[in-house]
Amino acid sequence: MLALAHELLGRNAPADSRTPADLDEADFALEVVEEALTRRLGETAPGAEIARLLGLSQQVGHARVMLRQAELAQRSEAIAGVGRALDALRTVGSVAELVRLAPTHVGELGYRRCMLSRVEGNRWVAKSCYVRNDSALAAEILAVGSRSRTLGHRLIESEIVRRRSPVLVPRAQADDRVDPGFKQVTSTSSYVAAPIMVGSGVFGFVHADSPSDGREVGEFDRTLVRTFSECLGYALERLYYQERLRTIRQQVTAVMDASPDMLDEMIASNEESANDSVVALPGYRHPMQSGHPVGNVDLLTRRELEVLAHMAEGDSNARIANRLFISEATVKAHVRHILRKLGAANRAKAVSRYLRAG
Repeated sequence: MLALAHELLGRNAPADSRTPADLDEADFALEVVEEALTRRLGETAPGAEIARLLGLSQQVGHARVMLRQAELAQRSEAIAGVGRALDALRTVGSVAELVRLAPTHVGELGYRRCMLSRVEGNRWVAKSCYVRNDSALAAEILAVGSRSRTLGHRLIESEIVRRRSPVLVPRAQADDRVDPGFKQVTSTSSYVAAPIMVGSGVFGFVHADSPSDGREVGEFDRTLVRTFSECLGYALERLYYQERLRTIRQQVTAVMDASPDMLDEMIASNEESANDSVVALPGYRHPMQSGHPVGNVDLLTRRELEVLAHMAEGDSNARIANRLFISEATVKAHVRHILRKLGAANRAKAVSRYLRAG
């Protein structure tokens, strides 16, 4: 149609007759043709030529409507792709796994390359990268990005942190704000970058370029990547809360598991303290004052005697714990007290003294 318009318009045809690179460029070319047709109609006398120009003008208008419909369908599909990507990431169980997988799903939105990086203090570091059908290039980009960079005032990423908004970089190689290392390894001509917000802070960035249809990135790409980044931030925030709750649960469980041991220790200490503070009645002498050796069995509490009796039967700490309905850690504590009170170096000597005492 553009070729036919050029043939009909002759000297009035638009100068640029190359094939448009994308829908926006095609619509612009048709708009220029439509304006040229309008001027030609104003200059042409009534006749067959007018009919041809009117017919062509109608076709151009129809083509523009079809282009707009195609563009709307394309963008609707891209937005639906964001939903599908987020649904796929919904089952991810950790922050680290989400960071690793996110660039691949950005690639499924129609981009050949995507990189996800983290902001750590005043520095930013690449954490994962995806390049369609080129894992070697992805590893190379990640290696360059893994070298921590300071968020200086000249970098585009610093602007993203300040403004909390995405940017479109249309002429990346000529832009002094683009990191030189990434310029060299990617050779990108244009890209978009959007912040990942977790709470009120910037968690990191999503960089994407090279749309699969061969065009340069544009305003819609900035909107699309921003939408994905915002949803990714909510997903990360949810995972942070989940991981924090799991940690708290583990800590509470550990405290609850240790509570019986702590109570048994307190009871054992209380029994021991009670034996040491017996009120002396007339004619009564405490075993420690009666000339008996330190290893006198009379110094043991009731619970310690029970433990020692099971030790004499050859029971292990685990078996003693099961038989007395206490934890193994509590049994070990009782054994330590028994050895100390009897002045015994080991379990065998403690049992020997117990048996000699009858």
